[in-house]
Amino acid sequence: RIVMKNIAYLYLAALTLGFCGCSNETFEGESQVTTGQVKAVLPSTGSRTIMDGNSVLWSATDHIGIIAKNENQKMNEGENFSNNDYRLTAGAGTQSGTFDGCFTGTIKLLAYYPYNAGATCDDGAVIKFSLPDSYTYNSGDPENNNNAPMACKIGAEQQQSISFKNAGALIDITIKNIPAGYNKAVLTSTGSNAPNIAGEAQIAFDGGDNPSLTTTGAQNSKSATISFTASGSTQDLRFYFPVPVNTY
Repeated sequence: RIVMKNIAYLYLAALTLGFCGCSNETFEGESQVTTGQVKAVLPSTGSRTIMDGNSVLWSATDHIGIIAKNENQKMNEGENFSNNDYRLTAGAGTQSGTFDGCFTGTIKLLAYYPYNAGATCDDGAVIKFSLPDSYTYNSGDPENNNNAPMACKIGAEQQQSISFKNAGALIDITIKNIPAGYNKAVLTSTGSNAPNIAGEAQIAFDGGDNPSLTTTGAQNSKSATISFTASGSTQDLRFYFPVPVNTY
């Protein structure tokens, strides 16, 4: 429903990855940096990353995060864990992608999508980060506007083969006949005790190793905005809003 000029206001769910081998290089002291490639396969439907009918395909701009631990050092709480960026280098537009990157540490513990440079991990079990309250619509690749949160644990015996699970929800909304001049779509969580949908957040795992994205702390928002290029005439646009697990 459109309620004011230039803004469209809107009121208010598995896949498998495989890792290839990596080469190791140890630097001064006991800190270890491991470089190599990650093989990521998307054999299932209904998840990330490009929405192509009933298929999901990796996008050329995709990045995943790897949380690693340095088992050789005893440091202050949280300093044993690193957040590492792996970027897609092959397989865009397919269900099998190759990611290049390196991690600081000796063992991989967790993987998540999408990568967030500000993400932290203090205990090797919970990933903390800020869930954005604003996004920019990719008009050049309309179906590549999906940032559905995913995560998984990486066991000691599964360092070369991992399987992502959905960590949050994705609200898929198509707005037709958006008037000329409009340049924002805003999703708002409303009602009694309405849940937050952006801000301080974390991904934690239950006893079955299922990840769950929730908001935490006081710096949160009940709205998320997607900005897009205004048109000189009416237009139809499809929006994807990633949101935490909750009842809305």
